[in-house]
Amino acid sequence: MRAFFLLGAVLAPTALLGAQTTLSARLTTLTDYGNFAREGTALAYQSIAANKDIPSTGTSVSANLSNTSAATLISHFVRGDVVTVDVSEQGTATASSTTALAGTTSSPSSTTVVQGPHELLFEIKGRAGTRGLLEMWASGIAQAGSSVKLGVDVGNDQTMDFASVPSTTGSFDRAERSITIPASGLLQFRIVTSASIALRSGYTVYKTGLSIRFTPGVACDVEAYGQSCGPRLGGMSTTTGTQRTLTLALASSHATTPAVLVIGNQRLALQLPGTNCYLHTNYIASIGFLTDASGNAVQKFDFPANTVFSLTLQDAMFPGLTSIETTNGLSVVCK
Repeated sequence: MRAFFLLGAVLAPTALLGAQTTLSARLTTLTDYGNFAREGTALAYQSIAANKDIPSTGTSVSANLSNTSAATLISHFVRGDVVTVDVSEQGTATASSTTALAGTTSSPSSTTVVQGPHELLFEIKGRAGTRGLLEMWASGIAQAGSSVKLGVDVGNDQTMDFASVPSTTGSFDRAERSITIPASGLLQFRIVTSASIALRSGYTVYKTGLSIRFTPGVACDVEAYGQSCGPRLGGMSTTTGTQRTLTLALASSHATTPAVLVIGNQRLALQLPGTNCYLHTNYIASIGFLTDASGNAVQKFDFPANTVFSLTLQDAMFPGLTSIETTNGLSVVCK
């Protein structure tokens, strides 16, 4: 791990963040943004009309009855040059003599309430060309009798780029990537959340959260390329404070098999003689390892989050020490 970091530091000098970029944020409702709770003929409902600003101090939208409730808690803020938005869906119900119903809605009034998703538009305004790290994560629980879906459409182009469905026992999903403020000077994120309760007996609860954070500065892109002849190499970058971790995951069918991680800085596509395998990187350094009892291996490499480098990686395996199998290539660019 230490050797890998030193190699990255040699390939390109460490980049330090320069002067801060002035960023601002705006959060608005895209749809009517409500919650409801129903017990028999009793109905509670609250909603914010579409195209309304959500203050940076945060707000909540809630519907409460004696045994049933649903609420959405929203906040967003800019601290230094880090921009964050948080959305939490929460609800609970205890069924009595009637079915308990509750959840999110985009219905414009209490007379036409239908359960369904509601949507927000989060906008970050800054200097065009500003590059940074985009982090999206979601966590929570939705017990039997309730369900929640959380999603983010990066760029507001009607394509969901991040999605999470909290499980009955609790779950956590996370993604990060580089992103650049476009020529318009505006980054847009459509946040779509949906929560529902339909309970005939017993008790249920859902408690979930979705967060988006943009931090100007160095960010990493991890991209697979080329073909494998069996094993597959995947990777992801995660950031914690001032540290970044590159995680590489090898998946194969060869248990306890010698393998080597080849480290380079140029993409190749050279077929190895007498095989259908390819060499996808030049050679600068290598790290040997063994696969586990399932034929897999995970390697983690830590380095400062502001380190700049560009690497090409590939795993090669040696089943029975008499043959070779190679993975796809993996490009890791942090800039």
